[in-house]
Amino acid sequence: MSIWSWLKLTAALWLIRKSAKAFGWLLVTAAAIAAWPLTIAAATGYLAAWLRGWPPGRLWRAAAWALPMTAVYAIGQALRLRAWQAVALAPASDWANAWGLLAAHAILRAGLLVAPVAIPAGLALAGVLWAWRIYAITTAWPA
Repeated sequence: MSIWSWLKLTAALWLIRKSAKAFGWLLVTAAAIAAWPLTIAAATGYLAAWLRGWPPGRLWRAAAWALPMTAVYAIGQALRLRAWQAVALAPASDWANAWGLLAAHAILRAGLLVAPVAIPAGLALAGVLWAWRIYAITTAWPA
């Protein structure tokens, strides 16, 4: 093996690793955009916890306090749709309808349509991410 072939192999392996990492970040970004209501709620909760110094339990309690909104939403969907399969799929259809509202520049209506499910889930996710961040900081290897 010559030096030139070793350099080409090293460069090719580096490029493959970097492209795989970039593809992974693109997948994460695409998932965050697709789940935009959850992403907005989680980012807002995470930012609030970071700026105010809240413990993760505070976000989880906020998510629990938002669950009655989800229960009222589920009861309303059950009364309107009258089939458990349709009620189970109602958040997904509301999410799809919210994309149409976003395309029509009705941002507030789109947010209100998905809020009953997205806010508690987003706050719970923000609590998990914040707990992971606190754990990662406190267990970091001393430099």
